[in-house]
Amino acid sequence: MARELLFNTGLPPSGINILYRVILAHVNAEFLEGKTIGQCEREGQLLLLQDSLHDIRSNLNHRPLLKSVLDNPPAE
Repeated sequence: MARELLFNTGLPPSGINILYRVILAHVNAEFLEGKTIGQCEREGQLLLLQDSLHDIRSNLNHRPLLKSVLDNPPAE
């Protein structure tokens, strides 16, 4: 998803690591109660995440937003 978003918005692929971390942090916080996908034990959470991937992609598919994330990456 990170690679696709960068490509679709014309941003450099060198930002893939930053964007990947941001997407994972969002998914973990919003859908998995702060856990990673590997730590998730509830199938319902994973199904909700699966159903929400299109919305996540759509919400992030905005060049100004992604450029801002790349220009000001969150602390690790």
